[in-house]
Amino acid sequence: RFPTLSTFEFVSIIVQLSGHFFEGHMAIDFNNFSL
Repeated sequence: RFPTLSTFEFVSIIVQLSGHFFEGHMAIDFNNFSL
């Protein structure tokens, strides 16, 4: 059996963390590429 709920919660946490990570770093990357 796969722990669907715990896996879903784990994935959601990873998505939120990666979302904050990309918000912080992609903004800097877009500013650099906009040059």
